[in-house]
Amino acid sequence: MKRWFRDVTLNMILRIVVGKRIPNSYEGDETMKWKKSLHDLFELTGELVVSDALPYLRWLDVGGDKTIMKKVAREFDQVVEEWLRELKEKRAKNEANSEEDFMGVMLSILRDARSMMSISSTKPNLS
Repeated sequence: MKRWFRDVTLNMILRIVVGKRIPNSYEGDETMKWKKSLHDLFELTGELVVSDALPYLRWLDVGGDKTIMKKVAREFDQVVEEWLRELKEKRAKNEANSEEDFMGVMLSILRDARSMMSISSTKPNLS
């Protein structure tokens, strides 16, 4: 039951953010990689770190939490970069409904901002 609730919640989050869902089969290297990465990220989010309570002990890295967090951040960054690359490829082929998920909306905003900057930079300054 715990696994089912976790998968349902994760499916909802991923559908909103990436427009992707977990495949029903639990095999697959890629699926297991990002599921483990997300699990580690959520677990570390709720963990109490000594340096949060006592900031002057941050340099000690008691328990190695900072090292583990950096490792998980790198792994999760690779996963998100892969999702972003897939979304950009789908957009290039016009296969993606990019306005339906958070990453697509953010890419659209970035594209619009870049086009606005290029328009404003070519416009003569009349003031």
